[in-house]
Amino acid sequence: MPLSILYLASGILFSPVLAVLVSTAGLAVAITIPYWLGRFSGKHIADEIFEKYPKAGQIAAFQTENTFFACFITRIVGFLPGDIVSLYFGACKTPYPIYLLAGVLGSLYHLDQ
Repeated sequence: MPLSILYLASGILFSPVLAVLVSTAGLAVAITIPYWLGRFSGKHIADEIFEKYPKAGQIAAFQTENTFFACFITRIVGFLPGDIVSLYFGACKTPYPIYLLAGVLGSLYHLDQ
């Protein structure tokens, strides 16, 4: 189910402030599940992502300089599918708090556009 439909439903069901909190929590769960799948799958999943998505190499270049920025910008730009981005950062063992904060902020910014 597309997230936009869930966001719309939470806006109808809850007050505006509660709807934002519920939608943000749902977004956090949606980007967390593939992150942990990638984390437990190991480094070989990152290699497979690089083979299938050559643009993922750009993430690796950004990631060595600033992990937060790499997580944030990949959500805003959207040049790779979100689940692939999550799998990649999990497989690279990006610290979860950095990933979660940057991923949620980038996704929220992307929704605004």
